Amino acid sequence: MPVFLEDDDMIAIFHARKATTGKIGSQFSHPYMETNIEGTHFFAHNGTVNKEELGKKMGLTQKEFSKYVDSELAFKYYLSTRDIETIKQATETALNIFYAKVDRDTQDVELKYLNYTTPDHDKPYYHLYMDTSDGIAIYSSSLAFICKGLSRQRVPQGFNIVGRMKIEEKELQLA
Repeated sequence: MPVFLEDDDMIAIFHARKATTGKIGSQFSHPYMETNIEGTHFFAHNGTVNKEELGKKMGLTQKEFSKYVDSELAFKYYLSTRDIETIKQATETALNIFYAKVDRDTQDVELKYLNYTTPDHDKPYYHLYMDTSDGIAIYSSSLAFICKGLSRQRVPQGFNIVGRMKIEEKELQLA
């Protein structure tokens, strides 16, 4: 993100995409970024959302919504409506989201996560976990079981705030 932070201050989203369905290519890599009058938004998602259902709610034709992967369409829908419940209803497996917003006016940053699974897919693969041993990290089951020493405390369900940060204005001195 385009902010200047001390070593101990960081909000970041990292995502590795293993597409099980849909389009493959660097243009579909997460996190996605969009800007609007509110600020700069970042979004990463794991799971499967029915993009036909969301596309129709957005008034898109099949030809239009087929150009997007489900995660990108869910992001666009969320930014235009802030309606996470409709996206949950269109979820086929899981709706694990990381969302960050950098406010255009204040430059304040907020990071949120959502851990939601459909009843048929409430399995460890779709769970999110938290580690607070050195700051706060929210991560997937893949990291929980591969990386030694990470906590396996499952995060609460819901769209929850991980952290907020007020960015103080600093000038960058180039050498």
